[in-house]
Amino acid sequence: MGNPTFPIWILLTVSLLCVRTQTIAQEFTFDASVDETQIGLNQDLTLQLTVSGKDIDSVPEPNLPELPDFLIMGRTSSTSSNISIINGKITSSRTIQYLHRLRPRNTGRLTIGAATINHNGNTYRTRPITINVSDSAPAPSANFPMNPRGLPPGSVPSTPDEAIMGDDLFLRSHVSKRQAYIGEQVTITYKLYTRVGLSNVQYDQLPSYAGFLAEDLFTAQRLEYDQEILNGKRYNTVVIKRVSLFPSIAGEHEIDPYSVFCHVPVNRRRSRLDSFFDDPFSDSFDSFFSRSQPITLRTQPVSIEVTPLPAEGRPKQFSGGVGQFTLKDSIDESNATVNQPFTLTVKLSGEGNLKTANDPVLPDFRDFKQYASSSNDNIGYENGRISGDKTYSYVLVPLQAGALEIAPVTFSYFDPKDETYHTIATEPIALQVAPGEGGESSVVYTVPKEEVRQLRKDIQYIKA
Repeated sequence: MGNPTFPIWILLTVSLLCVRTQTIAQEFTFDASVDETQIGLNQDLTLQLTVSGKDIDSVPEPNLPELPDFLIMGRTSSTSSNISIINGKITSSRTIQYLHRLRPRNTGRLTIGAATINHNGNTYRTRPITINVSDSAPAPSANFPMNPRGLPPGSVPSTPDEAIMGDDLFLRSHVSKRQAYIGEQVTITYKLYTRVGLSNVQYDQLPSYAGFLAEDLFTAQRLEYDQEILNGKRYNTVVIKRVSLFPSIAGEHEIDPYSVFCHVPVNRRRSRLDSFFDDPFSDSFDSFFSRSQPITLRTQPVSIEVTPLPAEGRPKQFSGGVGQFTLKDSIDESNATVNQPFTLTVKLSGEGNLKTANDPVLPDFRDFKQYASSSNDNIGYENGRISGDKTYSYVLVPLQAGALEIAPVTFSYFDPKDETYHTIATEPIALQVAPGEGGESSVVYTVPKEEVRQLRKDIQYIKA
């Protein structure tokens, strides 16, 4: 009959090997997930590669698959620790999340291939993920309304993850005015409101500002919070960005949403991505050990009505200056001499579109020869308003001796505060010009003329 224990021994050995293999497999996991499987062509999605297990500090970063149908807009990573107690034994593991922002290049049914990672001589692969991309953004799910729990105006959740935060975290755009003249400054400030902790805050997408000349006033390099009470709730607030806009075209303009990408702590019971890891033994630790998940915050579109400048009362020499300005002039040589150059300096100062406004209008220098000119500017901002000065330098040479005068330099502008055109002028400058060596001269820096000589009588043909 043979030895009946031999097959049993083999079965026990195989069983033990299976248990051992399953235990090793559970000590290291590698998977992939996305926050959306149906998006629009101009929308982004987040691909999350998760590595979990013991002693994974030396594990290399996963290898992304070829992504011919997607653009990689950015990446980040986060690390968390998990502790559980089973039968009185404490076990711990770590989880590393690698997050990649992807934007589709095409519409249709796109595939994110398998990512790979090497660990202890083994190669692990994730499952491919299929994404449906349409020309327009899909309608929001009924389970996650676009304005959950009375979300204040200025925030539009872009993903179901964002709706989880409700009115505890949102991004708003503050506009200095909704109606402006062409060339009048409009300041838009993007402010973040939060009642939760944040990490890995990144700029996601900037508006195009079509129809405006945009000038960056401020971009936050780190989060410096203030406190503000809104709708009876206290928020930590931080200005993310401030931009100055100068309308260039009349009409109704809509500024696209501005978006920020960040991570927020989410209790494991609340996270869709963490539901796989929940177990009845870890509930008591949910309030102590949380994980973060990525969300995107977007402002609502902003409409600005741009009015053309009035035609009534517009000076002939008006050149597009909008704001409030002053004009001064000076010369660097009080004792002028015929044929000797000096510099006339004109300084335009004020608040407004200094960079786009045209130069002041010069008088007729009938008693002077004008040579090369130059300009430089010193423009900054204070309290969100563009201000400063532009300095123009003109080289003048007196053509004759005696009492001469430099006529006023003028500049016309439109003031949106009183909705009126103004023309400002410098004071005339009188100067006494002394004769130069050799007496007065009516020609300065003349080039000697060469006598014209007839070289040939017939046409000179061009040779090939």
